[in-house]
Amino acid sequence: MTRTPPLTRRLVALACAAGALAAAAPASADSLVFVKNSNVWLANPDGSGQYQVTTDGTAANPYTSPSQADDGTIVAARARPAGGPLYRMRQNGQLVNTIPVAPMLAGPFAPHVSPDGRLVAYEHVFSRSVNGYIETSSDVRFTRADGSTPQGIGPETGRGAGAPSWIDSTRAFVGVNAIATTQVVGQSAVQWWSDYDHQPQWFSFGESVEDGEVAPNGRIAVVRGDHEDNTIQLYDNTGGFTSLPTPTCTLSGPSPGPLGKRFVDPTFSPAGDAVAWQEGNGIWTMDIPAAGCATGTPRLLIAGASDPDWGPAAVNPGPRPRPKPVPGSTGTPGSAPTLAASVAPVKLRGALRKGVRLRVRTPSGGRVSARAASRGRVVARGSRAVERAGAATVSLRFTTRARRTLRRRRAVKLAVTLRFTPTSGAAVRERLAVTLAR
Repeated sequence: MTRTPPLTRRLVALACAAGALAAAAPASADSLVFVKNSNVWLANPDGSGQYQVTTDGTAANPYTSPSQADDGTIVAARARPAGGPLYRMRQNGQLVNTIPVAPMLAGPFAPHVSPDGRLVAYEHVFSRSVNGYIETSSDVRFTRADGSTPQGIGPETGRGAGAPSWIDSTRAFVGVNAIATTQVVGQSAVQWWSDYDHQPQWFSFGESVEDGEVAPNGRIAVVRGDHEDNTIQLYDNTGGFTSLPTPTCTLSGPSPGPLGKRFVDPTFSPAGDAVAWQEGNGIWTMDIPAAGCATGTPRLLIAGASDPDWGPAAVNPGPRPRPKPVPGSTGTPGSAPTLAASVAPVKLRGALRKGVRLRVRTPSGGRVSARAASRGRVVARGSRAVERAGAATVSLRFTTRARRTLRRRRAVKLAVTLRFTPTSGAAVRERLAVTLAR
């Protein structure tokens, strides 16, 4: 195959006679979420209207792999600390909650939120002893987006699994080495096809199947190979999740740049009539005409950006949340909140006996104090000093009077207020609503 010049090459038709899918649907008010300058951003599908969602990402601790639910809620990872949590936020950057994850050797990586926003799939790296040897590999877990299932839901996908994506709100698409699988949450993964199924008619050798994506209209995109000069392979599929899809076009020759020289993260528009992806110099996109992908023209969309995910929600962040300054503090109006917190699951009886554990994440060293009120009365308090930025746990202990009063209730609603006082700078606070039930 002859390679054409860099800006005109790229698209190779494998099956021009495969037949086009349905004509492209009218454009919708959809959006791309991505990473630029270590932070999460949003943009219209044509690259316009760029909006910076987060403001605290740094080169040392960037946000990674944002994805969005149909309502625009975003879930993303951060490089540090290892072991999570994941971050769930609104388009304006307001943190909804953190999502704790089970212990792992490395990760979490490549989180992907389901279309209905209720579930998150993510990759992690594990290590275990097998017959006296240490085995290190990747796998995919599923968890609830509200953070209530840190140990995960149901079986993991399997050794070698990575970079999950959602087909719908219950079924995920996951590559396991050279095998494409689907998995209904709570059930075991099922093989869809192997890259070797397309040999020798389509491909002369086998590759791993990475970063897969399935559009509602049946189009499929995968990255073949985890190496420099890999490819994106597009397929058409008119059958179910056991029918062998038909290869149509191959994107080859990724552009070099600060992000390397490889293809990453293909993502379809909601109608399946366009696709975006990452190359070494930024995010690229291509419309897929009704005549088929062979007539598409790739173009650089957002230079220097990475990790794209296409969703049906419009870019509509609304006002950016203001901090909650503590009286007497010197907080800067309009700066982003810097205190994140979530509650470890616990029943009422256990909470009254042992307390409520709050998982907090602070931007620096300082002191975190918390109090919980029920029906306007303070019933529990807790505090601790933190030496550096990162995760910490604060225990709320109930007063003796509160334990006597609340132990007969079937459920208790708590209004929790947290205050973080850094070693230098302005104090901030955050609020949580917590319900404890028997």
